[in-house]
This record gives sequence, C-alpha cells and structure tokens, in this order.
Amino acid sequence: MNYGKEANRILQEFRRENEQELRIRKEIITAEIPDYSNLERELQAKGLEYMRISVEGEEGESLEKLEKELSKIQKEMENLLLENGYPKDYLEKQYHCSICQDEGVVQGAVCECKKKIMVDLSYEKSEIQEKLMNENFDHFNLDLFRDTRKNNESYSPREMMENIYAFSKKYIQSFPHGESLLLSGAVGVGKTFLCSSIAKEILDKGHTVIYQSSPQLMKFLWDYYYSSFDERDMMRKKYEMLIQSDLLVIDDLGTESISDSGLSHFFDLLNNRLQNHKSMIISTNLELEDIRHHYDERISSRILGEFSVLSIYGEDLRLKKLGL
Repeated sequence: MNYGKEANRILQEFRRENEQELRIRKEIITAEIPDYSNLERELQAKGLEYMRISVEGEEGESLEKLEKELSKIQKEMENLLLENGYPKDYLEKQYHCSICQDEGVVQGAVCECKKKIMVDLSYEKSEIQEKLMNENFDHFNLDLFRDTRKNNESYSPREMMENIYAFSKKYIQSFPHGESLLLSGAVGVGKTFLCSSIAKEILDKGHTVIYQSSPQLMKFLWDYYYSSFDERDMMRKKYEMLIQSDLLVIDDLGTESISDSGLSHFFDLLNNRLQNHKSMIISTNLELEDIRHHYDERISSRILGEFSVLSIYGEDLRLKKLGL
C-alpha cells in the first residue's frame, strides 16, 4: 500500500464530508430562520456593489459606507444564529484539521495530520496494533534483568540489555538504512519485546512495518504460491507489502513447519529484500550453529552472513514476572 496516496484519498473524503455537512447546516438555517436568508442575499448584493465600486475606482467614501453596511449585516446574521441557539460560526466550514484545512500540506510541507493518518494506516497494516500498546520502550524495565555476572558471562544480562537498548535507539534513529538484525536467545529473554519496541518506534516515524510470526509467514507464503489464480490475486497486496515494506519483522524463526518448496519461497523473500536493501528483524530461539542445521545453505548463509547478530541471554523474564 502507498500510504501517502491512501492518506490523500482519506483527506479528499474529509473535504467532501465538510462540504456535505455545510450544505446540511445551511438547509437547516434556511428552514428555521427565514430572515437569515434575506440578510444573506442582502450581504451578497452589497458585496457585489463593493466589488464594482472598487474596480471602477470611485471615491473612498462610497467604499467606506459599504464596508460599514457589510459589517452591520454580518453582525445581524451572527446575532440571528445566537438568538436561535446556534453558534455564530455555525455556517462556516468545519475541518478535521484547522491547520491545513484538510489539504494535508502547509506552506509546502506535509501537515502533521497527514503524517498521523499515514502512521495509523501503518499500524493497521502491520497487524500488531494491540500488541504494541504494551510491548514498547515506554514499558522497558531494566530492573527485570540480572545485574550480576556468571563465570561464563562477559556482561551481566542487565549490562547486555543496556548495550542492546542503546544500539536499538541508534538503529531507529538512522532508519531507513538497509541493516537487518538477528535476535538470538533462549525462550523468554526479551527478544519479542525488543522486536515490538523497535517496530513501534519505526512505525511512529511514518515508515511501513509488517510484523509476522514465522509460522504465520510460512503459512501465508504456502497459501500464496499454491492457491488458485483468483485467490492469489486477492492475496497479492499482502505479498507486495512483505516485499516492499520498510521493515519486515519475523518473530520466532525456527518454530515453523515447512517443506523444501516452502523454504525456497522463504529464500526468495529474504533474497529479494536483501538485494533491495530493505531492513528485516528476525528473532529466533535457535543458536547460530543450529540455524545452519535447520535451514539449507542458501538461507543460513543469507541470515548469518548479512544480518547483524544480537545475542540475548539471561533468565526467563516471563517466569520472573510471575515470581517463579
């Protein structure tokens, strides 16, 4: 999906709604306050007279007199609205965004309202909108990580996560950059939380993100390639998003069950994105050596050779939160 074009379509619909709502309000006032319509016609006539005199260059006194008459009529119209229980700006066009008047552009720059629409669209298509409400850096708690080192550890889990947190912030700040990450570690050490947190901040910057668990992704690829022509056509937009999104997050690689042909389609996806410098983040419970055994040479070499590896270790945080 082109979020800029879709945002423009939404803004166009806003403008259409604004016009329709104004017509309805005018119809209400015309029916309920006949005197208002009379004043409106008088205002239009005086306005045309003012324009004629201005163009013909007549003396300033005539213009000054008309200005006073126009101002008086406008005041009477406002009072009529107020006396009948309507706000004085009731017949002014109302906008969703008063800054750009629903045009999406202010002084040649994209308005914040359009940026928000694009971000909201990105959240909707990323398929993780509810997930990110809790799994984000605002809820990141270093106190959950052990701050003592074991004999085989160069860093304590807390020190490790402090380093990964700083790296993640730099990764987000410089995005898009084409760099892909592999988060490797045991169950419950915080890989999925970290994936979600990075994804949220990149979404909030207005980039497109697709988030899929590995089983979901592999099932979709299978369905896409082995469906009928009509069914594949219906799934094409999602497939294009897997290819074109600024960031693709694949969670829990290694938990899927796929055939040799499925592996081939997964390789095609990885290879396409890497060749086009499209970033990916993959999380996995597999150790690096296990990836070589679990996947064929084409896939394992792409992942281990072209992804920056973040090894995460420590206790199972889910058990720790439960006091176990």
